[in-house]
Amino acid sequence: MGLEVKENHIPDTLYLTKKLEPKTLQKVLGSNVFTVERLYLLVNDQVTKIDLVEQRQDNVVFKLYVRLNWAFAGPARIQVNNIKGWRILLKKKPKWILRAVVETVEHHTIYTFEHTYTNIDNLHKGIEEELDYLHGLFLEVKQK
Repeated sequence: MGLEVKENHIPDTLYLTKKLEPKTLQKVLGSNVFTVERLYLLVNDQVTKIDLVEQRQDNVVFKLYVRLNWAFAGPARIQVNNIKGWRILLKKKPKWILRAVVETVEHHTIYTFEHTYTNIDNLHKGIEEELDYLHGLFLEVKQK
């Protein structure tokens, strides 16, 4: 028995296109950009983190996940551009951040990996490579 990989869909493109409803827009005009970005994520039904592996063997925790950095496009981009305080959100570029962490239950780090991808095919290759490496570490811990 090895690492159990969760079946999750990783989006091929990272663009928020749906704009906020006029009533919602009116209510959040004075809000900070973090709140605004979160609302766009909700409207577009998107997440910022996808867990691929989260497993414990003895006292060692194995985690592999992808962070999603979304950019604005289409109607959402036009809407954000029309509000001066929100324009900083338009500087965000789409990217995936693959992160692997192996640590003890007491949070002593054994292994970490982080890499940023702008190409989905390279991300999938990186995931496979990290899964292979984590599987090797998992078997080492299991044999001890």
